[in-house]
Amino acid sequence: MRERDTHSGPVSDGVEQVDEGGVLPPAYYPPTLGDKLRSFGEGVRLRFSSKETLIVGPYAGEFGHEIMNFQSYVRWLRRKYREVHVITYPGREPLYRGCVVHSHHHDLRTAGYSYGRISHAQIRAEAHEFARAHQIAIYDLFSTVHLCTRWHRRLLFGQEHEVIAPVKPSRPNQRILFHFRSIQKAGWDQARNFRPDLAEEVCRLCRLSGLEVACIGHPKYALSPRGSQDRRTEDLEATVAEIAACRLVVGELSGPLHLAAYGGKPIVIWAPDKERLVNVFRRNPFNVKVFVVRDDTTNPSPQEILAAVQGAIAAL
Repeated sequence: MRERDTHSGPVSDGVEQVDEGGVLPPAYYPPTLGDKLRSFGEGVRLRFSSKETLIVGPYAGEFGHEIMNFQSYVRWLRRKYREVHVITYPGREPLYRGCVVHSHHHDLRTAGYSYGRISHAQIRAEAHEFARAHQIAIYDLFSTVHLCTRWHRRLLFGQEHEVIAPVKPSRPNQRILFHFRSIQKAGWDQARNFRPDLAEEVCRLCRLSGLEVACIGHPKYALSPRGSQDRRTEDLEATVAEIAACRLVVGELSGPLHLAAYGGKPIVIWAPDKERLVNVFRRNPFNVKVFVVRDDTTNPSPQEILAAVQGAIAAL
C-alpha cells in the first residue's frame, strides 16, 4: 500500500490538524505580506551595506533545509563581512566554516518544519538580544525571512557551495553508514521513522554479506541496532568525519542524508513519495551518485535495501 507523503514542503496555510485539545501551533511560520515587503527592503540594504559585522539567525528550522538552503546563503554573505556570528542548534560549526557559531535554546523536536515555527519578529528580537549580550553595537541581520520568496532568493542573494568536510582529513574505510530516523517530532511526520525490527534485520543481512556496518545520527533521534557499530553522536564534527571516511551512506531521505550528499559522498535512499526525492536531485551541487531503493514507502524491506546497497557498491 502506498504511504501518504508526510512532508514534501510547507503546507499552504501553515496549520496542523486539530486535536482534542484544539488547534496545534503552526507547523512552520508562514511569512506575512509585511514580512515579505520589509525583508525585501532589508535584503537590498544588506547587498550594499558597509557594516563589518553580520548576525545570522537564530536558525530554528529543519536540519535538511539548513544544509540545502540556509548555510549556502550564509557562506555567500560571509565574504563581505569581517565577522559573522551564526546562531543555530548546538554543534553546527561544520556548516559555517569561517564564522563564529553560537547555540540557541530551541528544541529540534518542537521546532516545526521547513524554516521552523518561530515568527520573524521573534527571530529579530532574539538576534538583537544576542547583540546586546555580546556588546555588538553596529551590525546587519540575516535570517530565514530574507529567503522567504523566490524573488528574495533570485534577485537579492547568491549561494556558495562548499563540500562539508572534516577539519582534519579522514582515513578512508569500507564502512556502510546507516541513518535510521527515530524522532518523536511535533507534527505530521511520525510515520517517517524506520521500524526498529527492520533496522536490525538490515544490519544483520549486511553483516552476513561481508559488509562493515555502522550507524550515525543524534543518539536521541536515530537508532543503532544490535550488531552494528554505534557511531551516533551529538558532535557533528565527528559525524562529518565518519561520512568523509566511509564507502556510502544509507537511509530514509532526511537531514543526515543531505549532509552526506553535501559531503560529496554517494547515498542510497528511500522516501514515502516521489515528491520528497525532488530536492535530493535538484540540490546536488557536487553531483554525488544517488541510488533509490523505493519512492513509495518509509519502510522498504531489508532485502530491498541490501540489494540497493550491493548494487551501489558494484556501480561505484
